[in-house]
Amino acid sequence: MTLASTLLPPGVATLLAAAALSIVVVGVVARVARARQAFDRPSARRSHTVPTPRLGGVGLWVAFLGARLFEARGPAAGALEWGCTAFFLLGFVDDLRVGGHGLPARVKLAGQVACALLPVALGLRFAGAGSGPFGPLDFGLLEAPMTVLWLLAVANLVNFTDGLDAIAGTTCAVAFGLALGVAGGAEVGEGAAVWGAALGAVLGFLAWNAPPARIFMGDGGSHALGFLVAATVCRVDVAGLEGAALRPVPWALLGGALVPSIVDVGEALLHKGRHGIPMSLAHNDHLYQRLHKSGLSQTAVALRYGALAVAGAAVAGPLASAAGLAVALPVGAAILGAHLVDGARRTRGIPRLEAP
Repeated sequence: MTLASTLLPPGVATLLAAAALSIVVVGVVARVARARQAFDRPSARRSHTVPTPRLGGVGLWVAFLGARLFEARGPAAGALEWGCTAFFLLGFVDDLRVGGHGLPARVKLAGQVACALLPVALGLRFAGAGSGPFGPLDFGLLEAPMTVLWLLAVANLVNFTDGLDAIAGTTCAVAFGLALGVAGGAEVGEGAAVWGAALGAVLGFLAWNAPPARIFMGDGGSHALGFLVAATVCRVDVAGLEGAALRPVPWALLGGALVPSIVDVGEALLHKGRHGIPMSLAHNDHLYQRLHKSGLSQTAVALRYGALAVAGAAVAGPLASAAGLAVALPVGAAILGAHLVDGARRTRGIPRLEAP
């Protein structure tokens, strides 16, 4: 334990270290990427209009791991750090665009499965902690395979939402803020240091990714962050510790924060399926991207989705616990419905993605 960590609330020293490290490293990566022409170039299926470096995930990964040096590393470190590293490296290889192309979809999916199996083998498990009227989820003997599926789902969810400046980073920051708040009151475990590092890394990256973005996180960053977001609701089973290495976020709390992104990605996939469009086809047809096309600034869209994530967590957490589902569910439906109705109104007349 460092002097700073004894003077500041749990996780704050690590957060500050990660944010500073992220700002510096992402800036260096941006300069190197520009010098080597490692750009994500504009196209009809992308939202940006100028060539932009795409390797910001390097800074996120370095900041997360580097900031962990400021706190004692406990038993949860192995599963989280190796899992984050595996997902980052898979996305980073895709970002390199060897031969001018990313990884084939099947190869990428196989790689994601392998990445998810690693932290599960090291003890990471979906905890399913309940809160208020939302009871615990227990998958019994299926706990390990369900954890793999969960990691895959959230990693891809974050990857799919990384199509506009700051939007994925903003949603991830909300998730890590929730995890830091939950872990900060724990008497055991290292959750505050872990999630402080994750939150700081994202906040430092957003200093470069805020519109107009000077660098993108790329698949390396979105995969690493997606894994860490999924891990906020997990525990780490360590011999003799009985899962106390992390204090997991209740599943409903994180679920509420992710609902806007889930609905957005789900609608885009449904549109592809209905119109015979390959699922792996890159596009800029998500609702958040069409909102930008309608005239909303990228900053406004990112703040909109960040506010929706906060509202979703508040509805599924404090409101549901205080007033019950009979009040919380209609309120949540009204907030989401207002977002979707306004989105449909604003994007009316904007052409949708068609089969190639």
